[in-house]
Amino acid sequence: MTTINEPVIEDWLSRTLNKPAEAFVPLENLPFSVARPLEESKGTLGIFVNKDVNPHRLPDIRWKAHAADPYIRGDMDLLRADYQAIGLQVRLTESINFVFLEVKQVVPGTLTGGGTAYLRGLIAAVVNSESGRLRWVFDVPEDIDTAPKPALIRSRGAPSIKDLQSRFDRADLLAGNSSACFIFYKKVDQLEFFQREDRWFRRPAAAR
Repeated sequence: MTTINEPVIEDWLSRTLNKPAEAFVPLENLPFSVARPLEESKGTLGIFVNKDVNPHRLPDIRWKAHAADPYIRGDMDLLRADYQAIGLQVRLTESINFVFLEVKQVVPGTLTGGGTAYLRGLIAAVVNSESGRLRWVFDVPEDIDTAPKPALIRSRGAPSIKDLQSRFDRADLLAGNSSACFIFYKKVDQLEFFQREDRWFRRPAAAR
């Protein structure tokens, strides 16, 4: 992977997107409930993404989860959903601290134009604009077609990761050669740092 000069993002990506599919199991196979994280996810995605790509607003979504292994350093609790929406193949992976939304076009002609126009179309299709305006503005470079990939496009005026105060401060778009990944941050206003990544799911005492 080409460096994106954001150690926190690169660390999250390497520990999340490289996790094998079999590491995620259907929710009914978990030994405990993830109803609370799912409810939190519903509220979070309602803020971040348009309803047409929000899995909580779509039928027949098969949610899966990965529960952090206490014996694996840096493992995280994660929710995942793979689905199609508005001509896009979407993979959503969510933790207590972030949302990764990977998208690829699967229906030809859904979004048209070169790299710049295509990414602008993706932004309009994915990022919440139900209030009549985008919550974040992304300045997609005109030369994105020839830029090294992946290319990280930050929302306009975004602070550094370490300076985030709330979930509204920043969103990112990681543009690859044939796909794109939106990154949203679930930063809690009242907390100085991000939360522990292995404490999103509430396990029975005997399972801790």
